[in-house]
Amino acid sequence: MNNEIMHIHVQSANCMCVKLAAGSINISPYYSILSSQKQSKTKPNTMKTQHSFSRYFSLFLLFLAITTTLVSPSHGALGKCNPSDYKGLMNIKKSLHNPYELTSWKPNTDCCEWYVVKCDIKTNRIKEFSLFQGVGGLSGQISSSIGDLPYLETIIFRSFKNVTGPIPQSVTKLKHLTMLELSHLSLSGPVPNFLNQLTNLNYLDLSANQLEFDLAKVKFPKSLTWLDLSDNKIFGTIPEEMKGLDLHMLNVSYNNLCGKIPYGGKMQSFQNTAYFHNKCLCGPPMTGCKKLNA
Repeated sequence: MNNEIMHIHVQSANCMCVKLAAGSINISPYYSILSSQKQSKTKPNTMKTQHSFSRYFSLFLLFLAITTTLVSPSHGALGKCNPSDYKGLMNIKKSLHNPYELTSWKPNTDCCEWYVVKCDIKTNRIKEFSLFQGVGGLSGQISSSIGDLPYLETIIFRSFKNVTGPIPQSVTKLKHLTMLELSHLSLSGPVPNFLNQLTNLNYLDLSANQLEFDLAKVKFPKSLTWLDLSDNKIFGTIPEEMKGLDLHMLNVSYNNLCGKIPYGGKMQSFQNTAYFHNKCLCGPPMTGCKKLNA
């Protein structure tokens, strides 16, 4: 506690405050009691017992006020951690059943010191969430509270086959997001209609899940340069708009896609392994399209 109390100072005639690292508290009510004890020295000795009790009681109240302030999460216990980020992270931990991988996420501590997440050095807001396969057998679902970390730039959630459920729609709120990897999980359902709203997103890896949706209906942001949708249950055709993306990497293999691969852009720059093991994709760089149409 000594490190937290900086000094006691008088702000006005009616306000004496204890200056703390997290702010200040008004101790005027308690100080006035102490002052009254000094003035009471001139009273008869029969009052000394009462004066001593009042003095110690007022000191106790002062101690209680200071310690209550120090342990409150809203007054310094969280350190650099933003209270809103702290709340969102604790909800995420709960949705994953308080796993071993998140043991550093202790209540009322500085989230900027936790494993798995990183804070921006200037704003102290959470900018990165990176959770890889550990030894704890993590399970549960990705909480919608992930969308309550508005300054996230990177999300990596990889290799936890007991993580199920859909991709949270709340991801659409993460306007600073540049990298989204939710791979080797057991996510199911469609890709939410949010991708084209993430205008800074350039890396998307949803491989090795149980996702099932019509690829032709998905709109991708123009900023995208890396796309891995392999090893899912995706059906439909590859949309023509995809050839307008400046893709450096593409993999849609091991799905249920069909139809002709769009011609143009970067689509033919990838090897056939980017497209193989689908239901009936054809056209360069794949072979057999003419035979399919015969």
